[in-house]
Amino acid sequence: MTKIKNLAGLAACGLILGISQISQAAVIDFNSHSPALDGSNPIFDSGFRFDFNASGWGVFGPGSGACCNVNYNGTTSLFADGDKHGKNASSLMTPTTGGTFSIFSLDASVYWTGATGTLDIIGNLFGGGTVTTSLSISSTWQNFLLPGTFTNLVSVEFRDSQSGSFLSAPGFGVDNINITPVPEPETYAMLLAGLGLLSLMVRRRNESAA
Repeated sequence: MTKIKNLAGLAACGLILGISQISQAAVIDFNSHSPALDGSNPIFDSGFRFDFNASGWGVFGPGSGACCNVNYNGTTSLFADGDKHGKNASSLMTPTTGGTFSIFSLDASVYWTGATGTLDIIGNLFGGGTVTTSLSISSTWQNFLLPGTFTNLVSVEFRDSQSGSFLSAPGFGVDNINITPVPEPETYAMLLAGLGLLSLMVRRRNESAA
């Protein structure tokens, strides 16, 4: 019986660890992409899709040949600049398989060297509603901590606050997006069902030994 209890305890610990691992933080750094210009729309990375509305956009790094005077940070990053369809440059980040997520921090700058601007970040919450923050950005890449309200999100929009054509508006670049994906309810239900089954096995074993 002691062996059964030990096995059940180990299995329970494994299930709990599984829940924590599912929700652990990850960093989207776009380094899985070649530094060469990827101008696809959408672009996929780390379980997320990035849809663009901009005159110039893509994921690329130094040596890509992308136009013009791009404010690289030394690695592959996401960029967007210039109005399109009468709207400011933007990129919408959405999980490819649904579910919710949180964003804690990111690196950001303007698209082209010498510009200054403001990056608006709009989080769309599960169940409705939005949270917003605005970051003052320049040619110097900076790491920004986001407000604690950027949790339980279904999508996030990165948007240049300034309207203008390509290389007139400052645009933006983002990198190293620190996120935590939240498992869908079905995942929690499956793990909890496993814990319940283990508890039932131990109880029946105890009854048989009595």
